[in-house]
Amino acid sequence: MIEGGVMFMVPIYTLWLAVICLSVLVVVFLFTKAGRNRKLMKRMSDWILFLGSMAFLLGILGHTLGLIQILEVIQQIGAVSQNVLAGGLKVAMYPAMFGFVLLIFAFVVWFVMRTFGREEEI
Repeated sequence: MIEGGVMFMVPIYTLWLAVICLSVLVVVFLFTKAGRNRKLMKRMSDWILFLGSMAFLLGILGHTLGLIQILEVIQQIGAVSQNVLAGGLKVAMYPAMFGFVLLIFAFVVWFVMRTFGREEEI
């Protein structure tokens, strides 16, 4: 079972795969003739950052909807134990956490590519 909800975790995992594949492709291109094409490299690094940002935004949306579901259950049931509340909050945090980690990874790759591109221009 996918913790954090299939509706948000599957797209976030898909974005993870896309960012990792693009990052590997960028590294491969760096050591071939395609790495000399600055437009292509800039476009790929921008896509990496964009996909990481989308994962973060999807994670925040998933987190918000998870919190709304938790509050609806509390409203319907009334009093809930602290263990149940903590478990619900933990599950609601997964999409935001996975999206944020991907954003950090994408930002690092984007920054390295941007810095590498500037060094070659000098």
